[in-house]
Amino acid sequence: MPKLFDDHNFIARLRTKTLGRDFRYYRCVTSTQNVVRNCIAQNAREGLLVLGEEQTAGRGQFSRPFFSPPLSGLWFSLLLKPNINTACQVTRLAMQALSRTVLNLCRVNLELKEPNDLLWQGEKVAGVLAEGCTRRDVMKYVVLGIGVNVNTRVEDFPPALMATSLKIITNTELSREDLLADFLVRFEQLYKN
Repeated sequence: MPKLFDDHNFIARLRTKTLGRDFRYYRCVTSTQNVVRNCIAQNAREGLLVLGEEQTAGRGQFSRPFFSPPLSGLWFSLLLKPNINTACQVTRLAMQALSRTVLNLCRVNLELKEPNDLLWQGEKVAGVLAEGCTRRDVMKYVVLGIGVNVNTRVEDFPPALMATSLKIITNTELSREDLLADFLVRFEQLYKN
């Protein structure tokens, strides 16, 4: 039976210095990217993490719709303020960190498909979207959005969608709190380096 993300459980597992320390949880949002952008206007700090239990207008690259049903996946965005000149670097780091997290917790080796997808046998498990604002050839900020099909069931996916979930692959209900906490630690290490 699907259950709500346990924000207290997640915070207890969080081992990062910056990422996720300002954590905002919503039952339903249009898009976590939109929420973070609104927070930027209110001077949000780097590391802000916004998680939506459901997105009604989640989007991927080129504003394509991103399927993000309630209670089954991780739909979240992070606010980053890197000293780089392209958001592509952040996307690659996020894909690496997410791949390592899935390998560590699920023993599943996902295929990284450039520019921003993680696949299992040709079906999408996760997507990464980095949207930024540049000033004088340096990124002022990057909003990093990530969607992971964690516990989504076969019958939950629209028929034409070439996607799968970690639950389908492993035949196991997974802790979304553990996955997110592990990802943030791995991503923070790569990001700081």
